[in-house]
Amino acid sequence: MADSKTVKVTCQACGTTNTIDAAALAESDGVTVCEACGNLIQANVSETPTAPPPQEEAAPAAPRPAARAEEAPSPTGKGRKIGLRGKMAILFLAVPIVLMAVAGLFYLWQLNRMVKIVKHTSTDMVTRISGELMAQYSRQVAIQVRRYLADHQFIKKEDFNKEQEFKLLAVQKVGTTGFTCLYALPDAGKVWRMWAHVDPDIIGVDLAAEMKKTLGAGFDDYWKVVSAVATGKSARGAYKWTDKDGVEHENYIVCTPVEGLEGAQYAIMVVTPLVEFTRDVKRLETRTERVVSGTRWAILVFLFLTILGIGATVAIYGAIITGKLKALTDAADRISTGEMDTQITVTSNDEIGDLANAIIRMQESIRLSIERLKRRRSR
Repeated sequence: MADSKTVKVTCQACGTTNTIDAAALAESDGVTVCEACGNLIQANVSETPTAPPPQEEAAPAAPRPAARAEEAPSPTGKGRKIGLRGKMAILFLAVPIVLMAVAGLFYLWQLNRMVKIVKHTSTDMVTRISGELMAQYSRQVAIQVRRYLADHQFIKKEDFNKEQEFKLLAVQKVGTTGFTCLYALPDAGKVWRMWAHVDPDIIGVDLAAEMKKTLGAGFDDYWKVVSAVATGKSARGAYKWTDKDGVEHENYIVCTPVEGLEGAQYAIMVVTPLVEFTRDVKRLETRTERVVSGTRWAILVFLFLTILGIGATVAIYGAIITGKLKALTDAADRISTGEMDTQITVTSNDEIGDLANAIIRMQESIRLSIERLKRRRSR
């Protein structure tokens, strides 16, 4: 039976019932040391009777098997959804990946948009400049034809393609495959006819009927330019046609009326394949596409390597940090169950190092408190 100045406190770790001096227990705020296993015991002094009646003295509780500290359930991480490593992955990996992906896609979109603008602008600009050069050339040929016809008033239009001197003026080579030709505006029968051309088979025939059969779907664009000279003004434009092998071509034409002739209305037509003055532009477009494609792949590879580097850095650094924190957590758990000899080996010159030093100081303080309690009990 315990005297009036002692209380019985059961160790939750090993189940041993300890008889403790009530005054010493009150002085230490209810903290004592188990005589059997050496673990700290927190007793509620206010609820522990200081003088239990003799008849209430209970037999010592059956000892329970001592549980190792590492086997005790720990509340650490209970109910946690995302750990520190997961948060680091989201903050330092997922967010940068999203931002870099958005920036990369925006840059690629802008790059493709710029290439399209350059391609269309360069093609239009070259076509416009070439059209101006063709218009100047057609005006020069029209002046030469007018002068010749003014000096040779008795030459018949049926002989235009046969008169070698006149044909050299009316039918001239333009560029590599382009040429000039001469046609007459509608006669009394409202028929347009070609009178000087590189192809003698279309001389004198109905120009509209012949070209409609030759050009097919491209005839409307062609005829819109050819017939526009009836207003006395020059006209220009492009049209498409398909050859016998099914290959599609695009020509550019400029038509200029021959002015200053009485009783006759003629026009000079300059015909040039569009590819002749866009060939260099096409080469430039091809080279630009190669450069853009290479740049696109370089950007994608750079983004991939950057993401890979960030991911590896986050994974390694996160593993180091969480490993240190886990070691400190385990050490604190063991200290809380009375394993005062627990060694803390975490060393860092940062906040984690400060935390490790704080736990070491707490461990030393608890050890000193336990020694004081033991000395007090021994007295």
